[in-house]
Amino acid sequence: MRRFPNGCTTDKHQLYGPFMAKLSGCIFKIDEDDYTLLKRAKREELLLQGFSDPSDSDVVKRITSHEVARHCKRATRGTQQTEQLIRDLILSLDGEKGT
Repeated sequence: MRRFPNGCTTDKHQLYGPFMAKLSGCIFKIDEDDYTLLKRAKREELLLQGFSDPSDSDVVKRITSHEVARHCKRATRGTQQTEQLIRDLILSLDGEKGT
């Protein structure tokens, strides 16, 4: 993952950040049990802050990438799945979508 940006000509492109985030999602998967526990903890935190019955989408929106990195294990996907996801990502930004 860290070597991939070496092939990029610039990190100033407006799609560089979103592309790298999506690329990370293509390569790594988050442990579902850990993520479920994190959502439960975030829901409790929101309730303590005065939110009344936050929806699942409200909870997920308020979970930061730093919290996921700190509390959830990551693992790499299988080779075939990773290749397919990266291919799909590149195709999604091909042509006018990538400009």
